Amino acid sequence: MRNLSLTVIVLLIAFYVNGQSSPHGKEFKVDCSQCHTSQNWKVNTAAIQFNHATTNFQLEGQHRVIDCKECHIALVFKDERRNCQDCHKDLHNQTLGKDCEKCHSPKTWKIIETTTMHQQTRFPLLGAHRTVSCAECHKSASVYQFETLGIECVNCHREDYLQTKTPDHLAGKYSTNCLECHNANTNSWNSGMINHDFFPLTAGHNVGCSLCHTSGKYTKISTECNSCHNKQFTTAQLPKHVEAGIPAKCENCHTITGWKPSTFNHLTTGYELKDSHKGIVQCADCHKGNLTSAQQGCISCHQVQYNNAPNHTKVNFSKDCAACHTQKNWVESSFNHATTNYPLTGAHKTAKCAACHVTTLAGTSTVCSSCHLPAFNSAQIPAHSSAGIPKECATCHTTTAWKPSSFNHTTAGYELKGAHKTIVQCSSCHKGNVTSAPQTCIGCHQAKYDGAPSHK
Repeated sequence: MRNLSLTVIVLLIAFYVNGQSSPHGKEFKVDCSQCHTSQNWKVNTAAIQFNHATTNFQLEGQHRVIDCKECHIALVFKDERRNCQDCHKDLHNQTLGKDCEKCHSPKTWKIIETTTMHQQTRFPLLGAHRTVSCAECHKSASVYQFETLGIECVNCHREDYLQTKTPDHLAGKYSTNCLECHNANTNSWNSGMINHDFFPLTAGHNVGCSLCHTSGKYTKISTECNSCHNKQFTTAQLPKHVEAGIPAKCENCHTITGWKPSTFNHLTTGYELKDSHKGIVQCADCHKGNLTSAQQGCISCHQVQYNNAPNHTKVNFSKDCAACHTQKNWVESSFNHATTNYPLTGAHKTAKCAACHVTTLAGTSTVCSSCHLPAFNSAQIPAHSSAGIPKECATCHTTTAWKPSSFNHTTAGYELKGAHKTIVQCSSCHKGNVTSAPQTCIGCHQAKYDGAPSHK
């Protein structure tokens, strides 16, 4: 007790006399020396030993350095309130609620980053909204009051809507849902970042609005290609779309990258255009009436050529044109006779079909005389008919040429020598037929023998 000042002793005696153990209330069971010293009853915050963390309110930030009496106005600590607004006047007038800690901290009362905090609200700040001052939306921000605002664009931008004339939003009865045309995540209201997601404006469609919205009213219009491109459809010449019965579904053949060239691939129809068919510029050349009317059989388009071709009708040629012709050249036949039982060789390769196929293609005889009987009958050197030469032309002739004869008398067992080589008529030796000639000299020369003077 000798270390206590007289003032301290007097105060303590007064407390005990009044039946109090401490001016802070009976519930406060803390040794006085944790906060007070014998030098001065006044609390020295730098030397205080009391641990405020043992209470329900831990001191942090600025709360650690302020004088105790700034919070503890009365000395009875149990009666102290612990909410921010108990000590701090709400300058926001309840416009931001009672939870000060949403925006403030014990470290500093000042707001460092309002944008980040705003992202936690029902209206996150995007684009240009991130840089505008609070007062541009919250008109009473100058007095620290932030009234609740609507989150629809038009709540703040109604004047922009009413004053915009290009296009005139009011006259055009534009939707007041600004996000239908404007993008909130942009840095400018007039950035041109129109929200056209219902019909993406890409490639060739990235054009001025008025090219599609011709009425001057920028309300939603048809997304069908033909609603804008009907003129191109009706005036198209290569091919003539209307005449050819081409459907008005532009996307079937065109892309948004460019109106030309067409992307239509005839191969997808099951009929590939090759060679001369590639040069056909009018669909109507094949498609009479409409696109679906064309038959894939050649004759459906080439009946005229078939009728006008020599002997096609007379001989009843097959109407399967592809059996003889290709798309490369109508005149040159591609039929391969080698696939039949009579391959064409020699002069037969250049002969006209009708020269052999007089009445029909099928069933034509492969016997030479069926085609060459007139040549057989008219032959004079030798005279085939009178000489009894068989009608098996291949015995003496080849397909390379009718003349000269390929017959070799040596193969008959009687080689022609000397003057016999110059005999031009087989019938000179072969009386009746070629098999009747004797092989002895007298058999042919009996008359010469009898008339010879020396033989008599």
